Amino acid sequence: EDLSHNSLIRRAASALTDSSSTFLSQATLALTDALTDYSKAVHSRIAFQRKYLSSLGKMSPAEEESLQQAVRDWRAEAAERLNECKRYESTWINAVNLSKMAAEAAYASGAHQASILVRTNIQ
Repeated sequence: EDLSHNSLIRRAASALTDSSSTFLSQATLALTDALTDYSKAVHSRIAFQRKYLSSLGKMSPAEEESLQQAVRDWRAEAAERLNECKRYESTWINAVNLSKMAAEAAYASGAHQASILVRTNIQ
């Protein structure tokens, strides 16, 4: 078994590319899920607002207040989901950048296959 410095560095670079690929995959999944949740919250808010607008003048004050509260709740939910998207987007950008650095390190160390794999994952 080759335990030269070059071999150990190549192995470490390969492990780094594996880890960065996993990080990128998980960050992508989290961002996708967050965007889906945000989209659902926005659509729900719009649906309640439309219902509210179409029902103006046709509801009791209590019903109107209830619908207004639902709109406010969905607005808050959408804002919270948007903040979540921004956090996951930042994580995703960091994962992409880390993966790029891992690919460069792998290539420089001679772990070309690992470098190619990470670059493919980034695309």
